Amino acid sequence: MQRYFLILTGLLALAVCPALADQIIYYPPSVTGKKARSQIRHYLYAKNLVGEKKAVYESHGYTPHRLRFNHAGRVTERWQYLEKGLEFTFDQKGNIIDEREITREDRRGWVYQ
Repeated sequence: MQRYFLILTGLLALAVCPALADQIIYYPPSVTGKKARSQIRHYLYAKNLVGEKKAVYESHGYTPHRLRFNHAGRVTERWQYLEKGLEFTFDQKGNIIDEREITREDRRGWVYQ
């Protein structure tokens, strides 16, 4: 009698466990460390771009040469692509104010010597 009870309990557990597996709570991995926080900031920055900033980002990529200016309440942001010789100036809403060519800097030659 006990043998049948154990077999029945085992079969019941095999049938019920997959149904309960969908109710398991998922905990996303926490962001720890300097490198992980930097990667999350970079990912979220690119994801939240709008307008012409997003188009420039998609065509030319990320640039570490970004400057943000606040002149008498007018906020502008300047992106420089030194190896491509391009500079873009954006207003606060992400629209291009100015686009110009600058002196191209190919720094890879002296960096690896």
